[in-house]
Amino acid sequence: MMSPVPINITADEDSSTEDEPIAYRDTERTSWRDIVKKYGIGVLCLVVLIVSRSIEFVLFVRIARKMHHYLFLISNILIPLGALIVDVPLLLFQIFVSKSVTHDMRRSPWWKYIVMGILDAIGLMLTIVATAFLTGPSIVNISTTIIIVHIFISIFATKARYNALHIGGALIIAISIGVQITATSQGKTWTTAYQAITKNTWFWMLLLFVANIPIAISNMLKEHMISTTNVDVFYMNARAGFCQLTSSIVMMPLIFIPFPQPYFTLNKFHFPFYITSGLKCFFGSNNISGDNCSDSFALFIAMLFCSCIFHYALLFVCST
Repeated sequence: MMSPVPINITADEDSSTEDEPIAYRDTERTSWRDIVKKYGIGVLCLVVLIVSRSIEFVLFVRIARKMHHYLFLISNILIPLGALIVDVPLLLFQIFVSKSVTHDMRRSPWWKYIVMGILDAIGLMLTIVATAFLTGPSIVNISTTIIIVHIFISIFATKARYNALHIGGALIIAISIGVQITATSQGKTWTTAYQAITKNTWFWMLLLFVANIPIAISNMLKEHMISTTNVDVFYMNARAGFCQLTSSIVMMPLIFIPFPQPYFTLNKFHFPFYITSGLKCFFGSNNISGDNCSDSFALFIAMLFCSCIFHYALLFVCST
């Protein structure tokens, strides 16, 4: 609503005349409804993105804990396949409804997506294996090191520069990790002050840190592609996801790597049994000693649901 407001009014009533013009200016009255309409939807979408991603991460860890005998089945088949289930409808929407995926985008070379897929496959595989044997606070703290890794790689690879806020945030992350390492070295966890940590925790923490390196490189490649080429983010994720699933299947022989205990090392002659038992575990059936497969499928569906909420909220943000 635009309302005229006089700005040339004298204090002396006698000095004013009817013929003297009075200047007006327009001011905009901003009501609380306008503020909510302008900023509320954006804030709500941000909250939805954060909450859905956080819940998805928690469910991700829960599935790894429950199916700890079948970690490669989770990382190399189930989760990449689930990601495609989420990404493909978004891709179809972008192609046939919003028309944001052009013919030129579809002609972009495959080798870029193959590199992203391989890096994502390696990062996810190492992340799944490590998170199954770490406490919750350790997973959260070590996972944040991806920011520090991203900063270091971008400094040397792209000559990027960061301001004091970026460096300060990285220092806060480093301090929190130092506190976590101190607790770990004393055999304590955050959840229970004097609870013994899992066996070979240092190895799993290091493995989770190493997993951040290929993930950070893949993220940088995606950011570079988005900033330098006219590519739709959902189209890029779908193609990279397809390459990730393909790469993960090719990497399945890595399942025979003898990681430290309590990792379940597989004998090559038991591979068919591993696949069938893992699928049974996925649907809630215990097969070997130590299995805890109840609700695995329900957790997976809930994780996909949270992923759908995140991606569709992101689609709404990108389209407005």
